Amino acid sequence: MPGFFHVEDQDDNIVGFRGIASDNNSKVMFLLNGHVLNTEWFWGPPDSMLNTISLDYIDHIDVIRGPGSVTLGQGALLGVINIVTANNHADENILTGGVGKDGYYSAAVERGVKNDTFSFYMHYGVSAYDGQTIRPEGNATRDWEGVEGTKIFDAGNRLRRADNSMGLATLKYGNWNLNLLRSDLKRDIYNFRRDRSQYQQILTSANLSYNYPINDRHAIKTKIGYEQDDYILHSNLGFTMGGTRENRKAITVIYTGKFDKWRFAAGAEYKEFLMGRRNRDNNNFIVNRADNALLNQPNVNNEWVFAKDIDVKSFFGEAFYEMNERINLFVAFRNDQHPFWGSNLTPRFGGLYFPNERWRFRLAYQTGFRGAPGVHYAGGFEGDGLLREDNFALVNSATLGNQPDLVAVEPEEIESIEFETGFRPRENLSFNAVLFQNKTENVIGFGAFGSWIFTPVPDNIGTDTKGDWDGYWYFQNTPGSFTAQGLELEGRYQGEHIEVGGSYAMVSLSDADDEAYGSLYLPSREVGDHFKAYPENIVRAHLLLFPKARINGALNLLNISDWYTDGPKGGGFTQINGSMSFSINKAFSATLSVYNLTDETQLYPFTEGPADSATDQSAGAPALENRTYWLKMRYAF
Repeated sequence: MPGFFHVEDQDDNIVGFRGIASDNNSKVMFLLNGHVLNTEWFWGPPDSMLNTISLDYIDHIDVIRGPGSVTLGQGALLGVINIVTANNHADENILTGGVGKDGYYSAAVERGVKNDTFSFYMHYGVSAYDGQTIRPEGNATRDWEGVEGTKIFDAGNRLRRADNSMGLATLKYGNWNLNLLRSDLKRDIYNFRRDRSQYQQILTSANLSYNYPINDRHAIKTKIGYEQDDYILHSNLGFTMGGTRENRKAITVIYTGKFDKWRFAAGAEYKEFLMGRRNRDNNNFIVNRADNALLNQPNVNNEWVFAKDIDVKSFFGEAFYEMNERINLFVAFRNDQHPFWGSNLTPRFGGLYFPNERWRFRLAYQTGFRGAPGVHYAGGFEGDGLLREDNFALVNSATLGNQPDLVAVEPEEIESIEFETGFRPRENLSFNAVLFQNKTENVIGFGAFGSWIFTPVPDNIGTDTKGDWDGYWYFQNTPGSFTAQGLELEGRYQGEHIEVGGSYAMVSLSDADDEAYGSLYLPSREVGDHFKAYPENIVRAHLLLFPKARINGALNLLNISDWYTDGPKGGGFTQINGSMSFSINKAFSATLSVYNLTDETQLYPFTEGPADSATDQSAGAPALENRTYWLKMRYAF
């Protein structure tokens, strides 16, 4: 998938698109079978799904590169990921099990039923991985700021350690469709430097839809959804370091119709986010160190998210016009009403051109946006110094004129123009190319002030208290804008016994205002016209071999260019993964997978430059696992 890359951060695994790796994933939209699962209060996509090590339930993954807000609203700023679950097992039971290096194991059961009016699919799986020792390189040599000191690599975390369970069911009966999910993931935050270095999310979700066909041209679809989202922070010392809960409700109504050469849709959506609730452990707090703060009523003195409800109302429309057999035109819009940042209109329009059966062309303009996360309005991170927007106008007086008042945060926006061409000279050979230009403005980043600027720092500003580090931090818009341009190429050949494919993605910073340098996405002006932590040239290739009916093999290659931080430049690398599968009969098969065949040890792109306390001042984190392998077996009956 060109135009997509995964970047490391101190306490997140960041999904990056077309040059931009954000501070967390709140600017990316995540769906399961078309149902949005994003949280509003802070992190965005569910970590228990995005970073799961349980993948057997997936049929395929759809990705939108670039903004998708016209379809899905705020949060779809950088891109959209939709996981489609397996649902085509007819009257079949499937058992899978796996073992591997460094304590990896997995087990799953699947059941499918399908007939003319009814289909059902159920999956439940568990998996765990002890992870690997963290190499003493790059960011891992930064000081550990927990109660025991030392360095990150020696603080007890392990690379990629995770414990995962996943249960889901899909049921379709006539025009009714029900999706149920429960996902539980606990993993090490192996780049982090404080005691809250393990993160757990338990997500429970249910959504029900009904499609009512008025006639063969018109239909109405209604969908309702509910999520209970629990977050728990742990220390590898065995302490609970925090937790919170968000509940979400949604209802959507969509009308679709056809008339002559027109196809159109219109709909409305209502979402309610109930933030700052107590989780299953009756907790809503966060602390950084396993010290006396854990004994000092943390749910009173260290609230993570203050209780607040946010409702978002949206309406949208889309029209598709078939001018003739070669030219199609489309136009769409969405309007979102938010209680804090107001109204936002998102348009999209463009056209498709099919000169013949071999060629296709697409030209499109669209925008995307993302407001500040809900905690910016609710308040929280008490003891960590978050300053909510309600108190922005009190800063100057509270600091005795040492710090000016802050202004309200506007939604971050991207304007995108894409030109795509596809060429299929033969049925088994295809090529695709995309040219894009994205203009980004009102970037939502962070600011801070504290005792390193002036003293004393006030203990309170309105209803917010200063952090234990003697300061305040806050969300803010970065002045200025910048423009990215890029090219994405794909090609694929599929023969009787072989499939070969590859892609190349290039992105460059074509223009930027002076104020945009040194911001969340761009390094300082002295570094040059580059993106922060995102490789600007990425090559991917895969080779699939089917020499016999029962045997197949695969190789996957990733090559990235050098990448940039505010400090030293990070180096590129080439990573190769492989697998081989063997089917004894129709019921039983086994797959051996090997990760990092060449044992590449280059430091991985990391969003921050080396810290002063790091003994190794190389840019990046040792986040590539050493060569590892696992064996999975599958039995269907």
